[in-house]
Amino acid sequence: MTLKMSNDGLKRSKDFIMNEGRKLEQEIYRFEFEGGTKEAVISALEEYQNSDGGFSGYGEGDWDESNAMDTNMAFQTLVHIGATGDEPVVQKAVKYILSTYDFELDYWHQNPTNQPVGETMLNELWANPGAELIGYLYDYQKLVDNEFLNHVTEVAIKKLQYLTKAGWFPTLCFLRLSERLDEPRREQVLIYIKSIILDVVETNPEVWEKFYYPKPYWYAPTPGSPLYPMLHEDAIACLEHEINQQTEQGNFPLNWDAGEGEAAWKSIWTMDILIALNKYDMIEVGEEVSQ
Repeated sequence: MTLKMSNDGLKRSKDFIMNEGRKLEQEIYRFEFEGGTKEAVISALEEYQNSDGGFSGYGEGDWDESNAMDTNMAFQTLVHIGATGDEPVVQKAVKYILSTYDFELDYWHQNPTNQPVGETMLNELWANPGAELIGYLYDYQKLVDNEFLNHVTEVAIKKLQYLTKAGWFPTLCFLRLSERLDEPRREQVLIYIKSIILDVVETNPEVWEKFYYPKPYWYAPTPGSPLYPMLHEDAIACLEHEINQQTEQGNFPLNWDAGEGEAAWKSIWTMDILIALNKYDMIEVGEEVSQ
């Protein structure tokens, strides 16, 4: 029988997020579990959006300057809550992504301060976040010139050959892009990912215990995911491991040094795991968690 997070475990996570977490994760929690509104999430998200439309201080990129990494994370949230292209926050973010593409290198710079850009960044690591950003441009295609979208999609397909088993996040970014592509491109990307995915994900529980690793459920985030048939046993086992790792305070421990971003990442990490557990129906249905 699959282990599920108890109602008490969910309450502890809620208490942690509401007392120690960021306002953004607080609103995402309310959206995910309590019928909260996307407008409230957007309001919290906008605190990280700059005048140029890009995001900073979100968790991944520079804390003070708009960057592609944080903007990519913002798109993850926007898509999760079902934000449409009519939302100003989306329009400004898309405009930022379009305006910061480096045509000379066919590349989105992860952070503006990351200079110069070496061959590894332009090939093996190009997809993080480039491929995923292209996927979000498909989500908001009405805001994007078709010629540009076709161009960057062709660039992505050419970069697919550089994916390796060491490319945890580039593989994840390409997987998210594939969900938005039409055939035959979608199948082309999926076939390549399937050929390497068992070498990408970490399936050893002893490693889960000690190190930062590519989690199986990242690549099969729902039972309807294309890689679910290949990864479901390891994905469920990994989520059960997450449940067992929950602290008394309610958060899920980080297994890397997040430096000055530790508080933010504890908030992000805990909410991300709750979402994953919810998608897998691995949270017990019990009495409503107190407000």
